[in-house]
Amino acid sequence: MEQNDENARKLLIELGLFSLDSVPAIKGKIYQLNMRQMDRLKMMLQRLDSEENALSAETKLGIKNNDFQAFAEVIVALSTRLK
Repeated sequence: MEQNDENARKLLIELGLFSLDSVPAIKGKIYQLNMRQMDRLKMMLQRLDSEENALSAETKLGIKNNDFQAFAEVIVALSTRLK
């Protein structure tokens, strides 16, 4: 799990999401990502959830449907945990 946390941290830093701590700021940054970056972010979140089963069904559906609010809420929680 430590390796996945480190990979998640690196991806969030690479995408410019790690230092952001508010949902609106993260949503704005996510809006600027291209499809490949969104797919990488989505796969990382799904991989973390498959190991920890930490996401609600509603949040999983939001991520699946590219709902920026769902992404932002998870990223805020994940970034806090990884700091």
